[in-house]
Amino acid sequence: SYLKEIMKNQVNILVELGFIDNNFISVDATPIKANTKFNNPKCVYSPLTTLKNLFRRPVTIKYPKQILRVFPKDGVSPTYRGLHTNGLEKGGGCATCKRDCPFDAITMKVVGKNEQGREIKKPVVDYGRCSFCAFCVDVCPTNSLKMSRHYIYKIKTVMSMSAKDEVEYVKEKFKLMPDESLGDDIGYNTGKSKKVLG
Repeated sequence: SYLKEIMKNQVNILVELGFIDNNFISVDATPIKANTKFNNPKCVYSPLTTLKNLFRRPVTIKYPKQILRVFPKDGVSPTYRGLHTNGLEKGGGCATCKRDCPFDAITMKVVGKNEQGREIKKPVVDYGRCSFCAFCVDVCPTNSLKMSRHYIYKIKTVMSMSAKDEVEYVKEKFKLMPDESLGDDIGYNTGKSKKVLG
């Protein structure tokens, strides 16, 4: 067949260029079955791939003692999707974020009434359900809901609690109403790169 001839020619060219180990290839072999000389387990060069990395600096860092400095801001990516922040005076309580959340992680809580007597509602995020997809940030019409670059959230539990009570306690503590306390370090903000990068 014509296609088989083309495949054989391609394999022969790769053997001549040294990309494929020719003692591993049969006449009918296709490039899909072919191993390159660097990933062939029977190859002499396999230990050399380990040795070449022996003298390189490690890629990992010792966080939090060391901070990765690759972005204009220290720490994680400027568009990192961490804990939510909410400009409470801007948010209208429209519940668009609640309706669009694919994991039903947002509920609306009444925090008071305005001058006209209407209820003022603010979002409460359940971080046990939240996947940090930022759909809520994308659909916020007032742009009050954003995501910060903070991602560490600590909960102190009481040692005398039973396991069942501790689970319920932690579940409730994971439900937070975003405020402006994390607004000093905004991360993902619906692609507004000028604001995000400072």
